[in-house]
Formats: sequence, C-alpha cells, structure tokens
Amino acid sequence: MKRERRPEVRLFLILVIDICLAMSGYSQISSGTVSGAIVDSSKAAVPAAQVQVTNLETGVVRSVTTDDTGIYVAVNLAPGRYSVEARKEGFQPISKTGLVLSI
Repeated sequence: MKRERRPEVRLFLILVIDICLAMSGYSQISSGTVSGAIVDSSKAAVPAAQVQVTNLETGVVRSVTTDDTGIYVAVNLAPGRYSVEARKEGFQPISKTGLVLSI
C-alpha cells in the first residue's frame, strides 16, 4: 500500500508592530500593540490560530486568537523585547523573536 504524503504546510507570520500612545488628563500612559496576520504558504488566512506574545524581559505572556481573516491584535503591552509564536493544529508552529516595542 502506498502512503500518501501531505505537503508540508507552514504558518507564515506577518508582523506589524503598532505603537499606541494613550493620554489621560495631564498624565501620560504609554502602551503598545502588536498586531499581524497569520497566513499559510498559499497566502490564505488562517483563522482560529493561537498566538502568544511574550515579553522576553518580564516573561509576561499575552494569548490571542486570530479572527476569520487571520488577523490578531495584542493590546496594552509594556515597552520591551517580544517574541510572537503562532500555532494551529495541522500546521507547523512559527515564531519570531527579538521584536522591540518602544514608546
């Protein structure tokens, strides 16, 4: 019996780092946002992928899930160095490390 091989499918991580400044009254509060899109090798959106955004200095992890269009948004992040990892069953996980979020 011949065993069929599934082509390797990988998640591709497109990162967009947005810096958001929030101001309240006379005091200034700063936070950042990491957002992006998870797509497969054919550039099709990957909905319901689990994305973990980890602050490499503090170890704080923010977990979010991609929407129907493969978009994820992690808000209210402290400035620092981050890694982003995406996972979904049937796909190989992918990660990016050393992203710097500065305000």
